[in-house]
Amino acid sequence: MIRLGWGRALITAAVFAALYTGLTRPATALDEQLLAELRGAPRGFGLAMSLAETTEWDAVISLAEMQSAAAVPAKARKLFRKALKEDRKKRTREAIQLLLRAVSLAPGYFQAYGALAVGYLELGDLAEANRYAGLALLMNPDYLPGREIQAVIRLVEGRHREAAAILRDLAKRSPTRRTVHYFLAKALLRIGETDSAEEHLARADALRRRQSIPRLPARIPDWNPLDLHLPWRW
Repeated sequence: MIRLGWGRALITAAVFAALYTGLTRPATALDEQLLAELRGAPRGFGLAMSLAETTEWDAVISLAEMQSAAAVPAKARKLFRKALKEDRKKRTREAIQLLLRAVSLAPGYFQAYGALAVGYLELGDLAEANRYAGLALLMNPDYLPGREIQAVIRLVEGRHREAAAILRDLAKRSPTRRTVHYFLAKALLRIGETDSAEEHLARADALRRRQSIPRLPARIPDWNPLDLHLPWRW
């Protein structure tokens, strides 16, 4: 017979009570209005699998992201790119199937898990969205797009203050990631911080306009061929 002291018995009872509460707690309801807003957001801000990517404008790129091009098989990367194209065509379920194939080839492909989280969120499946976002961050805790995706899930769950806290931190760490400012504005509006929301929305739009400018090759300034010989003139 196993005997527990009063202290251990109370701790054990508390653990079981917490587990029971967690099992019986109703599933988090979707904020359908907010999810519709994010799906139909202006171009450059909509909820899309491309959130899983780190762009050339981002201030912070983890070492694991830089190494992934070599670490992930080419076929898995190709499936990931195809999934992003399908997602842009609003073919979310087809994109998810491609991503599932990608992670079966490369189980450590955390960007694909991030894209899966977005895909399931687009479908309104919070349980799977949370699961894949957690897997992405488990594989790479420094993966900032993964934290952004996690924050967007919190938003749709109605956990607006928690989402705002995550996004505020990301806005400091990666200030040029326009979607962070956009989703932060949404979170701040939900908690009544209108002035801050307007500031971040303006910042998001300014970054969108700046980042949409195509980069041209460096132009050689006007020069005279004779200038090349100036240092040798006597």
